[in-house]
Amino acid sequence: MTNDQRPVTTNRRLWLALTLALPAASCLGFGDEGKDFRGPDVDILQPAHGDVVAGGVDILVSAFDDVETAVVRIFIDNVLLVEDRQRPFEATWDTRTTTDGAHSIGAEAEDTSGNKSQTSISVLVLNQQNLRGTPP
Repeated sequence: MTNDQRPVTTNRRLWLALTLALPAASCLGFGDEGKDFRGPDVDILQPAHGDVVAGGVDILVSAFDDVETAVVRIFIDNVLLVEDRQRPFEATWDTRTTTDGAHSIGAEAEDTSGNKSQTSISVLVLNQQNLRGTPP
């Protein structure tokens, strides 16, 4: 083997080693392919959009992520009600602390990479009179 042939063989081995190593490095977070850029899927399961509510209202949120959901925040009229880090993601809202009328319930889910997703619904609070015309 001549000296001219040796670098070609060495270069081929280096090229092969890099070709095999780079995809593995990407999975370990060394390239964009291994990074998490997508926020969790978040949905308010309870109450439903447009519901009429009164008194204590149980709020239930689902959040799923391809890696891991770190925290779910639940908001009433854009004010933080609770920050929940364990499933099930839920809170109880005492509607007697708000005025009757339309209010928004929002949920924000954040994954362990810091990606966030939000959703919201509207509900109608009627505490002053229920359907029978008596206080709740």
